Amino acid sequence: MLIMPLFSIINVVIFQLAWFSAALLKDNAIIVMLLLLVIHMIMTTKRQVDIYTVMLILPIGIASELLLLSTGLLSYQSQLILPVWMVLLWVHLSLSLNHSLEWMQKIPVVWQSVLAALAGAGSYAAAANLGAINLPGSQVTSLLLIALVWALQLPFMMKVARHVKLGRLTCPI
Repeated sequence: MLIMPLFSIINVVIFQLAWFSAALLKDNAIIVMLLLLVIHMIMTTKRQVDIYTVMLILPIGIASELLLLSTGLLSYQSQLILPVWMVLLWVHLSLSLNHSLEWMQKIPVVWQSVLAALAGAGSYAAAANLGAINLPGSQVTSLLLIALVWALQLPFMMKVARHVKLGRLTCPI
């Protein structure tokens, strides 16, 4: 039987609130998302690990979004190339890797990839249905390629987060 620590449950709730805020409020979600980050940082017992994980994972997330944008697989209804709410959503995801998603570090990489493909594509499909993003062209093609990106990147991000948590990657500052 899998029992999640209390903070992992709180982390799930914080991440879901951040996701729905971003999807529903878009640019108006920034204050809510920042407040949720503050709550996370006040409550976490792994503050230094969390900050360093964000420092390493956020560039991967930004690069991923820019890749999807530059290939025309998605677009945002924003004056910015990459909206602030999307960057903050990546911060929240980074904070989940060693908390509510930590269980994924213990399953085989192939299953991490399968789950990442399904959840990643599903999240982008839901965001498109809520009007947070646009999937120009064939939605099926876009979602299949987004699934592929997630199948490749999430296992790598999980490995990075695990190495940070175990002290194998340490913050130089």
